[in-house]
Amino acid sequence: MRTALDPGMVMERVLDNLAPGLTPEHRPELGPCAQWTGTVNDAGYAILWIAKRKLFVARWVYEHANGPLLPGLEPDHLCHDPDYCTPGPNCPHRRCVELAHLEAVTRRENTIRSGAPTGVNARKEWCTGQWGPHDLSIPGNVYVRPSRPEERECEPCRVARREENIRAQRAAARQAVKSAGGYGRQMSLIADD
Repeated sequence: MRTALDPGMVMERVLDNLAPGLTPEHRPELGPCAQWTGTVNDAGYAILWIAKRKLFVARWVYEHANGPLLPGLEPDHLCHDPDYCTPGPNCPHRRCVELAHLEAVTRRENTIRSGAPTGVNARKEWCTGQWGPHDLSIPGNVYVRPSRPEERECEPCRVARREENIRAQRAAARQAVKSAGGYGRQMSLIADD
């Protein structure tokens, strides 16, 4: 069984690894970030090793001030904005541990707010795909798979892609019969489009 960490010791280590950060240009009302100068993980988030345990510093700071996060919630950096920030681990806001910049949100909300492809696509109002443009605010233009209710897809593009795949499969089947020396009734089994 693991022993509980001494909050005073953890806070001392946290404070030893902080430096004043910049005020986010897009959210000046938040004030400056508290920039983590210690270890970060591969994704660029502040981590702290204490007693062979890895702590995510932003989460620890939030929980130390507000109590444990409810199941299904995680801290989101309000100072981060994918339209202004460097994508990936070099984003300075991933190192921010300022309590006023942290908000408890669901993973889904955190992803939607992020610059990750899933978040970018979730915020899209228009499909600009190969068969677009399509207005995604129209319910009939959005398809949600029953097996993946958290994802959405442009319905007109999905239908066009499916029809194109069927045409390609039929053309490949016709070509296979022709190249195998097929003729007559064999060819009639593969209908032309």
